[in-house]
Amino acid sequence: MLTNKSAEKAILFLAKILSLKNVKIIEVSRETYEKALEICLNENLEPNDAVAIMRKMNCDEIYTLDSDFLRIKGIHPILLEKKDQ
Repeated sequence: MLTNKSAEKAILFLAKILSLKNVKIIEVSRETYEKALEICLNENLEPNDAVAIMRKMNCDEIYTLDSDFLRIKGIHPILLEKKDQ
């Protein structure tokens, strides 16, 4: 469950991302979720449709709060903040 502070951070982050002109919103299909599941199993990750979408779109860079992206071959994350331990 999100705390008030973490909820506020998440909301502000989403608002900032959505305000950027170069952000493309992509629908997530069943096929994308199936590919995400395959990636999760092969790379020992939690389910994440972002990686499947990135590979489909030939995108290798992501702005994220999630340091797990550092472990994914071919993905170059730009960490916005370290994940709380």
